[in-house]
Amino acid sequence: MELLAISSYLDAFMDHYHEAEYFISTKKETIKETNFDILRRASMLLCWLLLAMAVIFWLFFDGYSLRPVQLVPPVLLFAFYKLTEKYRQKLTGTFETVRLLAAAFYLSVALIVAIYDLRMHPHTAAVFLPMVFFALAALYVDNVFVVLTMQVLVVAEYAVAAIAVGRRWSLIVQDMTIFLAAVIVAMFCYWVILGIYTEDSREERSLKEESAVDLLTGLLNKMSFEREAKRYLRSSRNDEYGALLIIDFDNFKSINDEHGHLVGDTILKKFGDILTKNFRESDIIGRVGGDEFMVLMTGDVPDGIIAKKCSDIQHELYISKVGDAGGFSCSIGVAVNHAGFDFKSIYRLADDALYEAKARGKAQYIQWFSQEIKKPDKTIVYIATPDKQLRSRIKKVLGDGYLFMESEKASKALNEISLYQQYLESVFFDYNMPDMSESVLRKYMNSRPVFSQIPVHDVAKEL
Repeated sequence: MELLAISSYLDAFMDHYHEAEYFISTKKETIKETNFDILRRASMLLCWLLLAMAVIFWLFFDGYSLRPVQLVPPVLLFAFYKLTEKYRQKLTGTFETVRLLAAAFYLSVALIVAIYDLRMHPHTAAVFLPMVFFALAALYVDNVFVVLTMQVLVVAEYAVAAIAVGRRWSLIVQDMTIFLAAVIVAMFCYWVILGIYTEDSREERSLKEESAVDLLTGLLNKMSFEREAKRYLRSSRNDEYGALLIIDFDNFKSINDEHGHLVGDTILKKFGDILTKNFRESDIIGRVGGDEFMVLMTGDVPDGIIAKKCSDIQHELYISKVGDAGGFSCSIGVAVNHAGFDFKSIYRLADDALYEAKARGKAQYIQWFSQEIKKPDKTIVYIATPDKQLRSRIKKVLGDGYLFMESEKASKALNEISLYQQYLESVFFDYNMPDMSESVLRKYMNSRPVFSQIPVHDVAKEL
C-alpha cells in the first residue's frame, strides 16, 4: 500500500512537472519579458532600499558609521538598471539569455545580502538571506530544477563567504539548517505558484482546443484546418507535400428535407468517424462547411493509396444506416501536391477536381495533379482533341505567336487548364473526347468560372 501511495505521488508530481514544462515552453516569450522586467524593477527597488537602510542605521544606531564602500552595491544596482534600460533589445534576445542574466543578478544580490548578514550579525544566525529564497521563488519563473539550482547556488555562495570571513563553524551549521528549511518552504511556494500558472494555461489550452474543433464531428473546424494545412505545407520538405481531398455530400439538402435535420447531423457525425478511422493520425482532417470535409494527407502519398482511401470511405458511407435512411454518397476532388503548392493553389485544384466528379454524375472521385509552373514567354493556347492532325492544323492556323499545350484526354486537359488558367489566351476543345461525354464536359465547363473568362472554341464547329 505504501509503495502504491508513493507511486501515486510520483505520478502526480510528474504530471504536474510536465504541465509546468508545457506552460513554460508555450509561454517563453511572455515569461522572458516578465522575468526581465522584474529584474529591472527589482534592481531599482533594492538600490533605494539599501540606501534607505544605510541612512536609517546611521541615524538611529549608535556607533554605526556610514562608509563609502557601502555605496558600492546601490551604485552597481543603479548601473544595472540603466544598462538594462539602454540595451533591452540585446539583453532580451532569447529566453536562455534572460535566464543567465537572472542567475547573475540573483546570485549577485544574494552575495550582497550575505555580506550584510555576516557583517551585521557576526555572532548570530543570518537574518536577511532567507528572504532571497522566497523572493527568488516568488519573482522568477522557470523550470523548477533551474530555480532549485539557483537556490542551492545561493546557499553555496553564502557558505564560501562565511568560511572566507572566518565565521564559526557552529554558526555556519545553524545558518545552513535555517537555509535548508527556507529553501524547502520557498520551493513548495514556487510549486504552488507554478501550479496556478499551469492551471490557467490548461484552461486556456482547453478553450483553444474547443474553439478549434467542430462540435458535431469532433474534427477541426474550417479555420483550424486551414491554419494546420498551411503550417504543414510551409514546412514540407523532400517533395512530401501530400494530397488534398475535398469531400462533398451528394444531395445533402434532400437528406435533411426527407429525413429531418437530426438524421442529417447523425450521418455527418458518422462520416467524421469514418474519416478518422481511414486516415492516419498525422493526416489533417476537418469539417469545413455544412456537408463539406477536407483531408490533407501528409508525407509521400502513392496514387494507389489515394484510390483505396477514396473507395473505402465512399463504400463505408454508402452502407451506413441512420434509421430507415441509407445509401448516402459523396463526391471527392483530389489534388496531389507534387509541386509544393501553397494552400490556396492546391485548394483551387482540388475544388476544380471535385466539380469534375460532380459533373460526371457524383458518387465518385477525381484525382488531379499539381506541377511546377513557370511564367511562359508567350500566352498559351490549349488544344484538347484526340485528333493529331486537327491539333497540327490549329497550330498552323494560329502561327508562332503562341505557346501551345495539347491533350488527347479531357480530364488531363481540365487539370492543366485549371493549373495554367492565368496564362491562357484561348481554349480549343473537341467535345468528342474518349474519356468524357459531351454532356459531362459542358456541365463541368458551365460550372467553372475559368471557362467564362477565357474564350472556348468548339473545334468541330469552327474548323
